Amino acid sequence: MTAISTVRPLRRDVCCFLGSGLALALCTTTAHADDPVGPYDVTGYLINLTYEGTVQVERDGETFRVKWTISDVTWEGIGIRDTASLAVAYRSGDTVGLAVYSASGAGWEGKFAALGDQQLRAEKWKRRR
Repeated sequence: MTAISTVRPLRRDVCCFLGSGLALALCTTTAHADDPVGPYDVTGYLINLTYEGTVQVERDGETFRVKWTISDVTWEGIGIRDTASLAVAYRSGDTVGLAVYSASGAGWEGKFAALGDQQLRAEKWKRRR
């Protein structure tokens, strides 16, 4: 056996090992980027108004607990997730509604409506560091 024949299989094994590690790292990064758990800064867009606040998302079994704090008002919700979106039913006082978000860069973007609304509104979450 020559030195060349022993180097080629070793080089191939090292390349496969490094390639596997890179693929795993990319998959882990992608999964983390789409995981909604964590704190966010939120900006919402109503018809003639923009608001800002915070959102906290926590895992609760197969569901998510979502809590918005906007000015002095707290909104609570329950979320479910599929591969492409996070759907959240929410309430504060007598107001209830539904929001649907998609992962977007370092956060989430979505549309929402409260019971009785006739127009969708928009909201963006930016992950806090």
